[in-house]
Amino acid sequence: MRNNPLTYRRIALLAGVSFFLNAFLIQWIGMGYAEPYFH
Repeated sequence: MRNNPLTYRRIALLAGVSFFLNAFLIQWIGMGYAEPYFH
């Protein structure tokens, strides 16, 4: 019984998008919080 490669691609794409969004949100929130105080 072979696994569907499309599910692997979908999981990899979802993990990549969620990782990118998490990194972007952490950087954006961090810059947004640090900008007024530490500028």
